[in-house]
Amino acid sequence: GSPGARSGILAQVPPPLDALPALRADDLVQADVIIAHYKADPAGADRRYKRKVFRVEGTVERFEEKIFVRNTDVVLMTSERFVRLICNMPFGDEFKAVFSRQGGQKLVGVTAASERDLMRVGEKLVFRGRCAGLQNSAVVFRDCERAR
Repeated sequence: GSPGARSGILAQVPPPLDALPALRADDLVQADVIIAHYKADPAGADRRYKRKVFRVEGTVERFEEKIFVRNTDVVLMTSERFVRLICNMPFGDEFKAVFSRQGGQKLVGVTAASERDLMRVGEKLVFRGRCAGLQNSAVVFRDCERAR
């Protein structure tokens, strides 16, 4: 990359959608890039991302717990204040419950035998999921799982 490509200013100007190669399932896309594409060209971003499964990387901002369903929304930080990126994570049958602790700072899973830390606010993580597009000022990924 070019010097300074990691600075906040340049990171907010992603390459134009039509200049990018086809998206593959093993591709890793930064949360900020996806949000910038949706902000600049929602229809083009839908053509590139919607209904596709790929990896997204970002820093955990917070958890939004759901009642009566076996999933949790993991909200990733982006430089855009008004559009969020949400990874909706179902949790497996090994967990009796999944909830946040320490004032919402960490997500834990409760198994029959123990309580396990799953992730923390501020952690930079990679998720694999299916992009469902822009919904209520959030780009939503469904059926997410932790990835590398």
